[in-house]
Amino acid sequence: MKDSKFNQREPIAIIGTGCFFPGSQGFEEFWSFVKSGTDGITDVPASHWNTDEFFNADPKQPDMVYSKTGGFLSPIKFHPGDYGIAPNNIEATDTSQLLGLLAAKQALEN
Repeated sequence: MKDSKFNQREPIAIIGTGCFFPGSQGFEEFWSFVKSGTDGITDVPASHWNTDEFFNADPKQPDMVYSKTGGFLSPIKFHPGDYGIAPNNIEATDTSQLLGLLAAKQALEN
């Protein structure tokens, strides 16, 4: 096989980061969590689901959850016009795609 530019190992530098984690919206907040040993795991917020109705300690129980805690993101403001997205298309867009756009923006600004 011929050597190509893709087979060569060259050093790279990460010059920008963007991230969202429970309790932090951006790299600086996340890194503060890491340094302080803070845990972002919390009880399930009431806005997500009622643990009294959906909790069952048996993980094999269908249509139930077996934990009352998890890692949840705080609400994040998203302005669709900033990305050329019509507001009426937001409901049909997967939230992970929107978070990806916001994280990419953070990384470019960083």
